[in-house]
Amino acid sequence: MMTDISTHKDFFVSYSSADRLWAEWITWQLERANYSVMLQTWHFQPGQDFVQHMQNAVRETRRTIVVLSPDYLDELEEHSGWAQIFGSDSVRRQEVLLPVQVRECRSHLKGLLSLLTYIDLVGRDEEEALAILLSGIRRMNDSVPKRSGDTGFTEHVVAEQPRFPVTLPRIWNVPPRNRFFTDREEILEQLHNIFASKKTHVHMLSQAISGLGGIGKTQIAVEYAYRYSNEYQAVIWLFAESRDMLVQSCHDLLRTLELPEKDAQDHEEIVDAVREWLQDHIDWLLILDNADDPSLVRDFFPSAASGHVLMTTRAQAVGRVAQCIIVEKMPLEEGALFLLRRADLLGPGELLQEDDPQWQDALRVVEVMGGLPLALDQAGGYIEETS
Repeated sequence: MMTDISTHKDFFVSYSSADRLWAEWITWQLERANYSVMLQTWHFQPGQDFVQHMQNAVRETRRTIVVLSPDYLDELEEHSGWAQIFGSDSVRRQEVLLPVQVRECRSHLKGLLSLLTYIDLVGRDEEEALAILLSGIRRMNDSVPKRSGDTGFTEHVVAEQPRFPVTLPRIWNVPPRNRFFTDREEILEQLHNIFASKKTHVHMLSQAISGLGGIGKTQIAVEYAYRYSNEYQAVIWLFAESRDMLVQSCHDLLRTLELPEKDAQDHEEIVDAVREWLQDHIDWLLILDNADDPSLVRDFFPSAASGHVLMTTRAQAVGRVAQCIIVEKMPLEEGALFLLRRADLLGPGELLQEDDPQWQDALRVVEVMGGLPLALDQAGGYIEETS
C-alpha cells in the first residue's frame, strides 16, 4: 500500500545516544527554518525492534539525517549497517541518506557512508555551524523544498532551545580556523595517533610539523587544535619566530590566565611563570608556531609536565626537541579542491567530474603554483574577488 508522500515529514534524524545534544540542536534549527522533523529518541521506546522502527521512520520521512560520530558508527555496525534497513535498494539509500559529521570519524567511514557527500560541523562555532548546516541542507536536498508559513505540524519535537553542543576549552587563544582547509588527513591522523597512543600524566610529548614556507604547516596546526579541542583542558598558541615574539606571547598568556606575573617586565620571570603553569596542569596542548630555531624553543619547555607540544618549523632536523613529520606539497587533486573552495566555486563536500573543464583548469593552476597552499589561497582569493 502506497503512502501519501505529501503527509511525510521532511527529515528523520538518526543518532547515537552519545550525540543527543547534537541531534536536538540540529532538529531545533531545522524546525526554525520551517522543516518538519522526526527525532529518533522521541519516537522509539526501549525494547522495540531497532531495524523495524528505523524502516518505518525512513518510510514516513523524505530524507534521513545521519548524525555522524565514532559512537554512531559503532552502534550502526551492531545492527549490520543500513543494509537491513534498506535491503538491497542501494540507489534508495544514496537518495535518502544525508550525513552530518559532528565528531571526527571520516577515517573510519566505510561502505555506503564513505561514498556520500556529508555536511561537516566538526570544530565550528555555533554561528558558523548553523550557516554550514542550512546551506548544506539546501544544496544537497533540492527534493525537499523549504516550507513557508504554516507547516501543518503544530508541535515542536524539541520543546526548548538546546544549547550548542561544542564549547572550546576555557583557555584557548588559537587563530581562527580556515574554513577552506582541505584534506591533509594523513598528517592529522598521524599526529593524533601518536599523541593519543602515548597520552600520559607523567611525561610531556612533543611533535613537529616540518616543511617549506607556504606549505601549510600553520593551517594544519590550527585544524588539529579545533578538530581535537575536546581532548584538552587548555590549548595555548605561542608565536615562536623569535625569542622576543615568544616572550610577548607568554606575556599575553599570563594576562589571559590572570596570573600575578601578568605585569612582570623581566623576560625570565615571564617565561618561568608560563613553564610553572604548564608543570602544574594537565591535558594541555601547547602550539609553537614558526619555531624555525628548535634550540630557541627548548628553553620554553617545562622540565616535567603532562601535556602535548606541537611545533611548526622549517627546520628539517629538530634533534631531541620533538618527533618530526615532514609536510609535502599538496597533491594535485587536494590542491584543486582547496583552490575551488577558496574561490567559492565549490561548496564543502561537493565534487566535480574529472572531465569538467573547471576541474581541469584547477589542476593546471595547482601545477603552476607548485602545490603550495599559501599560493593557492592567494590565487583562490583573487578569483573570488574578480569573478
